[in-house]
Amino acid sequence: MAKTFSTMLQLQAMIEPLIKKALMAASVRITKQLREIVDEQYYKDPEFYPNVYRRVNMFLDSASYELIGKNMAQIGIDTDSMHYYNGFDPDQVVEYAAQSMHGSPLYQTSAEDFWTVFTNWAEENVPRILKEELLNQRLKLSK
Repeated sequence: MAKTFSTMLQLQAMIEPLIKKALMAASVRITKQLREIVDEQYYKDPEFYPNVYRRVNMFLDSASYELIGKNMAQIGIDTDSMHYYNGFDPDQVVEYAAQSMHGSPLYQTSAEDFWTVFTNWAEENVPRILKEELLNQRLKLSK
C-alpha cells in the first residue's frame, strides 16, 4: 500500500531513519573491509615479521566508523583507541603504515600501503554498497 504525505516534513520523518539504518549497515561493511585490508597489507606483509616484539593488534582493531551527521559517516583508523605499552605513538604508527613502513623508516617494504589499497577499493565499491543498503531498507533509487 502506498503512503501519502501531505508535507515534506512527513516524508522526511519517514525516510531519515531508514537512511540512517542503511548508512550504518554500509559503514559496518566498509569498516570490515578496511580491517581486512590492514590485515593483508600490514599484518600479513610477507617482507616483514617482527622478531623484536609481539603484535598486539592495536592497529588492526582500530578500524572504525562514526556517524557525523544525518547522512554522513566517517570511516578510518581511530588512533585514540590505540594504547601501546611500549610508548609508540599511534598516529606515527598509522602514518608509517600509510607509507608501507612497520614502526620506522628502517622497516620499509615494497607492499602497497593499506590506505591506497583501501581508497582504491572504496572508490570502486562504496557507491554500490550504499545502494544495496538503501534497497535493504526498501528505498529504491532511480538510475
